[in-house]
Amino acid sequence: IALRRLDRTKGVSILHSTEALFERATNDRIYVQIDGEFAGWLPAAIEIVPDAITLLTPPGFRAKARSGAVGLPKEWTHSHTR
Repeated sequence: IALRRLDRTKGVSILHSTEALFERATNDRIYVQIDGEFAGWLPAAIEIVPDAITLLTPPGFRAKARSGAVGLPKEWTHSHTR
């Protein structure tokens, strides 16, 4: 993931969506984890909520990110001001 080669990995498909439903293919009890933490059991519905998180960054970080100096994808450098 860090090297952005996931799309070239055998057996991996990348899909873009704002929501997903994960269900069990068997009767086995399958747990869900988010960022390494237990989050419940399948079935699970996941939804992307726009503007749901605010990140505090050091002064000048946004300019560095937009210039590519910190190695972030361009779509991650969009911000909203209120």
